[in-house]
Amino acid sequence: MASALAIPVTELMILFDVQLQEWVTKSAKNHEFVQSDKGIPASAYFLLGSFCSDGDIHVAYASKCPVHSSALEENAPEKAKMLDDDWMADHAERLLRMLPGGIHVVGVAWFSDKATFQQRKPHIHKTLGRIQKMNNQITTANIDDSISDQMITVFFETPSTTPVGAVIDLANRGIESVQKVQFQKLEWISLVTNASARIVHNVPVEVGKPTDFYSDLMVATKNFVTNLFQCEYTLLDGEIRDDKEPLIKDIKKNKKTTIEATLFLNPLYNREAGATDDIASNMHEVLFDIEVRAAVPIRSTVKDAIRAIKHHLVRNVFARVELHYESMEVVEEERSPKAGITVHQLPRPATTVLYTHPAILINDFLFEADNVEDAQKNFDDMMDLQTSIEHVDEGWERALTPEEMESVRTPIEDLHFVDYDGSNDSWCTTKTLLITIAMIIGILASIIYFTVAHS
Repeated sequence: MASALAIPVTELMILFDVQLQEWVTKSAKNHEFVQSDKGIPASAYFLLGSFCSDGDIHVAYASKCPVHSSALEENAPEKAKMLDDDWMADHAERLLRMLPGGIHVVGVAWFSDKATFQQRKPHIHKTLGRIQKMNNQITTANIDDSISDQMITVFFETPSTTPVGAVIDLANRGIESVQKVQFQKLEWISLVTNASARIVHNVPVEVGKPTDFYSDLMVATKNFVTNLFQCEYTLLDGEIRDDKEPLIKDIKKNKKTTIEATLFLNPLYNREAGATDDIASNMHEVLFDIEVRAAVPIRSTVKDAIRAIKHHLVRNVFARVELHYESMEVVEEERSPKAGITVHQLPRPATTVLYTHPAILINDFLFEADNVEDAQKNFDDMMDLQTSIEHVDEGWERALTPEEMESVRTPIEDLHFVDYDGSNDSWCTTKTLLITIAMIIGILASIIYFTVAHS
């Protein structure tokens, strides 16, 4: 398979945080060692960062893609030593689940000789395509097209530490455009809010087909996610701002590290009739109340900041759903109406900051029996953060007690059908009501004024 045509482009820049220069030197030396000692032909790292509003790609951190354990065994076959594209994509998906809104796997850094890189380039591009597809699924549920179709490769021909960058246009047959890589001091801003919702939805039951928890939940939450991405009302630090203006108006004088956001959703979106008596259906009720802390480059626009918050909410919820579904290992069997309801408690978050950029909060998700030590180990294994246990926070949420789980399972008496209830699928419902009342009062005041003025 021939590599894609390289076309020079000057509009976009690949910017590495200046602190990554030390990582480049260390990684190049590490690769030389494993190549000579174990015969590993290439080392790959996932680049974590942001697609900036001005078109540049900012890289904050690099996470190593491990080789398979069989590659480190004595007399391991050459095939085992090569990074397979499926293996790389699966590892990248695990990383995506840990990232806040606004931060993505933006590409791959590759350390090897030039011949190996050219040979593996089609496989790297295939990996990037899978990562972009997974990112769109877990971050927008394939409802919104706000995930970039461009990703990057940065090649380091060892022992040299000079980067050779390229942008891959995944929407256009993987066309590759050569780009320079620069090291600069980069900054990110935290975007904080909280999100709570009660989503009620009826999913028709297909006779003879067992219930699929994951698929049913995707269907049940589709209207909510669609409404989220269509939301037009957002306050940033209490102000409504134009989408196109810079998030930080004066970067040189900026001392702000956090911006508080409030989103208002349409409480009457896509109302649907409930299930009727002649249509068998399962009622799905999804409840959540979570903290949101996204991150965007300081040079972002208001629009991209708001988008990052929405990305965080969808990714946070869906990442937990995927983890929970994988832990089930089975498809739920068909249940009779008298069997009661099934309750699924999704794993809770534990977090730590990226030590080079405290605005970026990394997530791990813990099941009931897990503790903060498990999160610390996962941060170390997945991202080589080596964070101290004092810097891991699991106080965001708690698991339900057995008594609380039993109270949730209590059957609802005389339940025949439930209309789709969108009225609770909103943030700050009270504030939304107050704003609506204020708008009505304003309109009435205007009518009275013009009536009096022209009488």
